[in-house]
Parts: sequence; structure tokens; C-alpha cells
Amino acid sequence: MKESNTIAVLGLWHLGLVTAVGLSELGFSVIGFDKDKEKITKLNSAEATIFEPKLAEYLKKNIKNKRLIFTSSLADLQKTNIFYLTFDTPLNDKDEVDLSGIFAIIRKLKNYLPNNALVIVSSQIPLGTTEKIKTIFNTKEKNIEIAYIPEN
Repeated sequence: MKESNTIAVLGLWHLGLVTAVGLSELGFSVIGFDKDKEKITKLNSAEATIFEPKLAEYLKKNIKNKRLIFTSSLADLQKTNIFYLTFDTPLNDKDEVDLSGIFAIIRKLKNYLPNNALVIVSSQIPLGTTEKIKTIFNTKEKNIEIAYIPEN
């Protein structure tokens, strides 16, 4: 895997936004992705969309220091080979997981992953989902490494 000091964080709900801001505070360049364009506009204006102690302060600081940007375009993620998946995992009224949105983005993201990229999954997903993600990403042309770090 080529060396990169840029990390893409996909899914900017609570876990993703805290992860993106925290990684940028540690000195990494971070590109946060979310399909919600209104959220991206607010975040690029240094407006925190959730509350966590010191989050707004670190958000502003790292945007100002150009270590943190946000986008709703997967094409903007081509600058990195480390991808941190932090998508919210919605449940229906029967408490069944709906992974369709996550898989839809993963199928699109596949087109932007370089060979030997590292994909870190931290979303709360059912047992076996990481293997399905690996199957989507890995092709004859690319070898994608997958790591799973449970959110909690």
C-alpha cells in the first residue's frame, strides 16, 4: 500500500464526524464524505451538525489549518488510499437492518479505490457483512484490504 497522510471518512453522522475531526486533530489530512449536500455545506462552513465537547472548536481549527474538508462527491476521494466507513446503519420498524444505502455507496466507491487500498469498517453491521463488502471491492484488477473495527 502506498503511503498516504490523507484519510477519507465516509458517513458523517455521529461516529463519522467525530472520527473525521479527531483524525484531523491528530495531524492527518481528512476528507469527509456524506451524500447529504446540506450537511456538507454546513460542515465546510465550520458549523458542527452534532454536539460533542470541543468538536466545534476542533472542526473550525482543522478546517482553518486545511487538514479537514468535506464533500458529497466520491470522485474527490481519489486523493487517498485509506477509507474509513462510518455509515449509520438504519433499522426498520421491525428492528431489521437496512444495508441497501451502505451497499449502494460501496458499489459506487469501488470505482474510485486504488489498488491495495485499505478500507476500515466501523459501522454497526450484522455478522458476515464485512465479507460481502470485501466481495464487492475485490476484483481481479484490485486487491483491497478490509479491517473491521467495531464502533462499540
